[in-house]
Order: sequence, then structure tokens, then C-alpha cells
Amino acid sequence: MADAATIIGLLLSGGAATWLGNMALEWLRQRGQSGDRAAQNALDLEKHRDNLTFQLLEAARTEISALRVELTRLRPMEGHLIHFEEALLHIEALLTAAEGEARAIAEANARAFLTRMRLPIITEPKGQ
Repeated sequence: MADAATIIGLLLSGGAATWLGNMALEWLRQRGQSGDRAAQNALDLEKHRDNLTFQLLEAARTEISALRVELTRLRPMEGHLIHFEEALLHIEALLTAAEGEARAIAEANARAFLTRMRLPIITEPKGQ
């Protein structure tokens, strides 16, 4: 028959083997769950990224429509600024033109500009 030391040794080694086996199984189970967790996190991130993308696109569309309204409101001012710039060019031509033919041409152009400015400005209908 086996002595007590051998039996105790066999019990301890069997218990240790069982404990190591359980630890290995737990490690594998957790590793598999972490893979599932990583996949779930990737899906959550992708869903969040899609939502964020749609929110950014909506904000951009809102900003573009606001800028279009602002541009429509400022468009008539552009015409006035162009006329103002043209008037400045005529003034500069009058100031820098020497006496004689150049001065006469500059004055004729300035008078033609003033005549055009006195005509009513034709604006486009609001719908276009």
C-alpha cells in the first residue's frame, strides 16, 4: 500500500493541476470576452462617428443657408460699391489728367458716368 506522503503528494499535485486548469480556462474566457468587448467598442465608436458626421453635415447645411440669406441681402450693396469704385477712378483720372485732350476725355467720361448714375437702377425681381 502507498504511504501517506505519496498520497498527500498525489492529492496536492492533482489539486494544483486542477487549479492551473481552471485558471487557464478563466484566462481564455476573459480573453475571448475582451475580443468581444473590443468589437463592441468598435461598433459603438462607428455608430458615434456616424452620428457625429451627420450632426456636422447638418450644422454645415444650416450655416450655408444662413450665408446664402446674408449674401442675398448684401448683393445690392455690391452694385453700389462697384459704382463707387468707378466714381473714384473718374475722380483720379480728372485729378491726374493734364490740360488739353486728356483732360477733355476724362471730363467726358465723368459726365457720362454721372448721367448713367442719374438713371433709375433696374433691380431684379425678388424671386430670381
